[in-house]
Amino acid sequence: MAYHAAIRIRPDHAEAYYNMGIALTNAGRFEEAIEAYRTAVLIRPGFAEAHSNLGDALKGAGRLDDAVAAYRAAMNVRPDLAKPLSNLGGALRDLGRLDEAVAAFEAAVRITPNDAEAYSNLGSR
Repeated sequence: MAYHAAIRIRPDHAEAYYNMGIALTNAGRFEEAIEAYRTAVLIRPGFAEAHSNLGDALKGAGRLDDAVAAYRAAMNVRPDLAKPLSNLGGALRDLGRLDEAVAAFEAAVRITPNDAEAYSNLGSR
């Protein structure tokens, strides 16, 4: 992958780890993606999108409690992002924590009131 070359050249390049995580997640290689995203947020702790995608990879690996923590870390950095809130709701729903899931979905709808997916997630509770 080109990401490895970028990392060899600049080992502190959080975006290279983030992009590698996306590619690995898309390939279903969740454990490797988790490591890439964790490195990205270690380098740049305020990288909300990397925290959010870490949650996606953790959820894909079946590690729902860890996914919840990653989505919450994303929201601590950028509370205005609807995607991690919506994904947090999905993870909470899968854990059977329905009241918390509904609250997360409702917050996502408030942020993006014209987002059909946010309403669909709210309706899927």
